[in-house]
Amino acid sequence: MKNIRFVPLLALCLCGALLLAGCKKDSSASSASEPSAPASSSVAAMDPTLPDDSEIPAPSVDGDENNMLGAITSPSGALGSCLGWGPGTAGSSLKSVQAAVELLNWSEENSLARRDGAAVVSSFTDWYEALSTEEQENFSAVWPIVRAQADAILSGEGDMEPLLSDAGIDTNSLPDYTTADWETLRDVVDARVPLGGEA
Repeated sequence: MKNIRFVPLLALCLCGALLLAGCKKDSSASSASEPSAPASSSVAAMDPTLPDDSEIPAPSVDGDENNMLGAITSPSGALGSCLGWGPGTAGSSLKSVQAAVELLNWSEENSLARRDGAAVVSSFTDWYEALSTEEQENFSAVWPIVRAQADAILSGEGDMEPLLSDAGIDTNSLPDYTTADWETLRDVVDARVPLGGEA
């Protein structure tokens, strides 16, 4: 009689235990299957591994080198130093050195090597084409001399210091010229100016 009562009681306990185990399993399964909530923006901002919008550089609006450097200044002062005198005239050696320094300074100040080539060409061509025929002939006659003096100043070939000093130029005041800036101007002029005074 005791055994008969014990069996239903045991069965009832087993059923209760199974029910509890089943509920616990369903609860953990449902929580595992639910997608985790996305991290809040504040958490993302605190996490050093996540990109911060404020650190992403803005795209360049205009990468044009000419705009960053500003407009090329007028070459009329520098190029004009090549006018009004000619080869073999009194003081031509000193004037050629002065003109060379003027052109070197202008090339350096305008960072011509970093410019768009068309802007440099336009700057020179506009000045040159506004000259009279006689002025163009004058410029083309003295250009080879001025060109040679500028090349010598940059290369350090020969003793240019006495000539610079005689021309009233303090060599200590000259900047460290960028050869590429001068070469940019030199190549533009070489390509557009006939040599020997024939415009």
